[in-house]
Amino acid sequence: MSKNQKKNFYEKSLDLDFEFDEAMEKSQINTLLFDEIAQVDKRYIEEDFLDQGGMKKNYCVQDVQLARPVAFARLYDEEEENVERFFKEARLMASLEHPAIPPVYDIGVDESGRAYFVMKLIQGENLSKVLEKNKLDLNQKLDVFLRVCDALAYAHANQVIHLDIKPANIQLGAYGEVMLCDWGLAKILDSGDEPLNQRLNPTLYNDVTLDGVVKGSPGYLAPEQVDNKLGKKDERTDIYALGAVLYFLLSGENAVQIKNIRKSLEDTLKNNIRDLRDLPSVPNGLAAVAMKALECKPQDRYASVTELQCEIRKWSQGFATRAEDANFLKSLKLLMQRHKLITLLLGSFSIAIALFIVNISQKEKQAQEALQLYKEQEKKTIEVSKEASPQWVHYAHRAEAKFDFELALKHVDVALDRDPNNSVAWSVKARLHYFKQEFNQALAAYEKSEAADKREAIMAFFEKYAEKPDAEKMSLSDLLDWLIESKSISHAYKIIGYSETYIEELSERMKLADVLLRKTNASVKNWHYKFDSQEASLDFSSMPPLYSLSAIRNLPIKKLNLSGTSVVEPIDLMRLPLEELDISSGKMNDIGRIISIPTLKRLILSESQFRGHSSPRTSLEFVRVKP
Repeated sequence: MSKNQKKNFYEKSLDLDFEFDEAMEKSQINTLLFDEIAQVDKRYIEEDFLDQGGMKKNYCVQDVQLARPVAFARLYDEEEENVERFFKEARLMASLEHPAIPPVYDIGVDESGRAYFVMKLIQGENLSKVLEKNKLDLNQKLDVFLRVCDALAYAHANQVIHLDIKPANIQLGAYGEVMLCDWGLAKILDSGDEPLNQRLNPTLYNDVTLDGVVKGSPGYLAPEQVDNKLGKKDERTDIYALGAVLYFLLSGENAVQIKNIRKSLEDTLKNNIRDLRDLPSVPNGLAAVAMKALECKPQDRYASVTELQCEIRKWSQGFATRAEDANFLKSLKLLMQRHKLITLLLGSFSIAIALFIVNISQKEKQAQEALQLYKEQEKKTIEVSKEASPQWVHYAHRAEAKFDFELALKHVDVALDRDPNNSVAWSVKARLHYFKQEFNQALAAYEKSEAADKREAIMAFFEKYAEKPDAEKMSLSDLLDWLIESKSISHAYKIIGYSETYIEELSERMKLADVLLRKTNASVKNWHYKFDSQEASLDFSSMPPLYSLSAIRNLPIKKLNLSGTSVVEPIDLMRLPLEELDISSGKMNDIGRIISIPTLKRLILSESQFRGHSSPRTSLEFVRVKP
């Protein structure tokens, strides 16, 4: 090997060593965390005591595998029953996944055989300690309360009740967290539905409480927790505890004093609680909500957490709560607070009142005068409204005359809104529903009227047709029976007018018109006219007594023969799409109006009727016939 070859070999060897070392270094980096986690002998280290509960101690420990601090709960009373309850609490909490319920990370038995479970570490203090330092204003207190309600509503929806709700079990984190903790007394409700978790069977996970043994925290126990004869423990048991927490938030005092445990339990059973509404510093609406939640009988409390939350939100938004049963003045005050702009616009009215009562010294008299003035204004407003009611009935009559029943009903409803005792309006409303075949509504309106013509026959007529649903239209045969039965010709016109909105066949419409023709031409004894639906033609030439055509004024008749009839007025012809009209040998002589029918193409008349008339347009043909 030459000297140059040896040099090149040596340099390449150095490069190879460098690449080998670099590869080994990368390999060590890539497996560093793996090796660290794989070699962990003890996962939880560096214990710092946090607090102590009924059967467990809580520590802050370091989770070596996840490299974070966590809360570590260890059972210190190793009795078998306590071990079971301890693990049941952990399992139950782990099944409830909610932002306001501490998540459970791990559960097990340590190297010394003691039970433990691991939860999220909340950096902060419980609500009881926070309130001792007076760190929260009213809005912040209500926000904490509503978030606890959120957690409890979620638990109830999943058939779990807490049974130990109190400020000490509500943890507030340093970054705004609110956690409902200590679920050691929780129960799973056996509602018959599928449980939250198939492995959390109520018969296995619920503790069996011995007679005479009370579980929970005095001052926050519902009466049924003290004496199970008062009812079973359910969602309303937690609502009682929520009421006690709200009581404490609002007053700084316990609803039931807890200095003496026995006395506390007796006060709970007797509902010996100072009425929060007696404290002037507590808003009446919130006080009423707390007292309703603290009712001794479960059925007198709120039925659900959601219902309780709604009451709190109503108060926060400026509305009266259902629990306080607010009177008119209270509701008016809240209304004005919610609508400050409107209140400002009414300022001139308020100033006028203020000037009027400026010399009155007694506040009670001021309030009475102001209320009296308001009542008078309200009375005047009602009187003005009543005075307008007949005018709206008049508008309804006008719309009815034009067969616009929908508009007429709107007008009559306004009239009744202004004056619900307007008997005439009720009668009009009944008639309008009657024309629209809405007999049930017609009957209901007619029963509220005091019309002089209210008779048993009319009521029986409504009841007869009330078997038909209002939304269902009448068949042709039923309409014909109805028209024949109806005694009023004006009613018959409107019945037919409405039926034309859904009956399109000319032959069927002619059957309806036939009934009306006979009613409006009572002198005609022998009816034998000709009708052709295909040509849309009517021939009355063989009926001299015929004198009224109002029954056909809305039919699309194109060809009409009135020769020899007694019809005089052409007004009923003006809306017809006539193309051919025969009035020869008849009594109709107003040719000027007839030839103004725009669709008319052929007019047949007698010599005497013609009298030199000429066609006003080339499209209209005059045909003269001799007698």
